[in-house]
Amino acid sequence: MTFRTFSSPLWRARAAAAAVLVLAAGAGYAIHTSPTSYTDGATVIFVAPKYLNTPKKYAWYAPSLIASGATITQLLASPGSRRVIRAEGGTGTYQIALVNLYNEDYPDYANPIATLTASSTDPAAAHRTFQAAVHLLVRLLAQGQAQNGVPPGRRIYAQVTGDTGTLSQAGSAKRVYGGLLLLALVMAGLARGFVLRRADGTAVAHPPARVRTHRARRPLLSRL
Repeated sequence: MTFRTFSSPLWRARAAAAAVLVLAAGAGYAIHTSPTSYTDGATVIFVAPKYLNTPKKYAWYAPSLIASGATITQLLASPGSRRVIRAEGGTGTYQIALVNLYNEDYPDYANPIATLTASSTDPAAAHRTFQAAVHLLVRLLAQGQAQNGVPPGRRIYAQVTGDTGTLSQAGSAKRVYGGLLLLALVMAGLARGFVLRRADGTAVAHPPARVRTHRARRPLLSRL
């Protein structure tokens, strides 16, 4: 094969498709060798003081519960709280946020409910991080009300429910690799088609020059 053969549009299309498949294989290897992530989470409900036992209990305290929940979630997500949790053995990452019933642009925090999730590549670290975050949340809620002079019997408290325990987030390898293979085949086909269309467009825009030939004239004597 000559250099002209390798520079033909068909070979360039094959090279583009092969490059896409190589990149997909690299991505698949990275996914295969990446460590498994583990999570531990629960729902946090901010509850009104226990001394109230009336049907209108929630209606009276709902604004205060939501405001207290928003304050506590911001405090727990602060850098200072992250340092405290890490000092208590919570070496993983964690997230806490009030349940948003709408979207990020127009949030609707209609209920005093938050979700707390800790994650790590080490299942023990994920559990320790979750436990440390829960303990700090309870302390912050109690300290904030104590500083404002709220008696212990009239304080809002946090109820942690629906603890998921430590869960693996590995996902389905068959679905991941199948989707990656399908995406690679689609991208390879698109790359090959793009190269071929570009080559065809170049050929139409710059057609080969026509060689004009001149018919040889017969000698003058041969015309007689």
